[in-house]
Amino acid sequence: MEPFGVVLHPLLSRNEKREMLKLLGIEDSVGSAKLDLVAYAGEPNALPEDPAAVLGFVHAKVSLAERVSDDVPTSRAIMNAGFLSILVTLDVKSFPKSPTVSERRAYINDGELGTSAKPTDKRVYIEENGEFDLCVSFNHRTAETEGTPPSGKHIRVIRDPAAPDPLVEILVQSP
Repeated sequence: MEPFGVVLHPLLSRNEKREMLKLLGIEDSVGSAKLDLVAYAGEPNALPEDPAAVLGFVHAKVSLAERVSDDVPTSRAIMNAGFLSILVTLDVKSFPKSPTVSERRAYINDGELGTSAKPTDKRVYIEENGEFDLCVSFNHRTAETEGTPPSGKHIRVIRDPAAPDPLVEILVQSP
C-alpha cells in the first residue's frame, strides 16, 4: 500500500489501541480489545498524530467463526465517527467429513458467508445491515456480493494478486 501512501499498522499493545481511540475521540464508545489494524495516510512505523490522517480500521479474522458479531458494536462506533470499518477474512472454517459429504469434498473451505441468494447470518451483517463498510475475503470460494445489496455494502474476494485490491481501493478512495 506504500505506493498509494496508505499504511496498515497493527495495533498490538493495549496502549497503542487506547492512544488511537483517544486521538479519534471515540475512547468511550469503542472497546480497545476489538481493534486489530489502523489504516492511515502517512509514514510507516509511526502512528498518526492527526485524526485527519486516519482512514479507518481493519478487523482481521481467520475464520468468521471468531465471533465476528463481537466486532459489530465497535464497527458501528467507528463508522458513526466517520471512519471506514473493514472486515478482512481468510474465511477458512473447515468442516470434517460426514456421511453427507463425499471424501473429495471433505475439508474444502466453502466459506461461512453463503451467497447473496442464500445468505448466512454473517453475510447479513454486511449486505443487509451494513455493519462493516466492506468485507474482503482471501478464500476464492467465498461468493462475492451480487448486484446492489440493501445496505450498499459488499463482500469482495481477492482472487488475483496482480489485480487491483478492493481493500486498497476503498482506502485510497477514502476522503
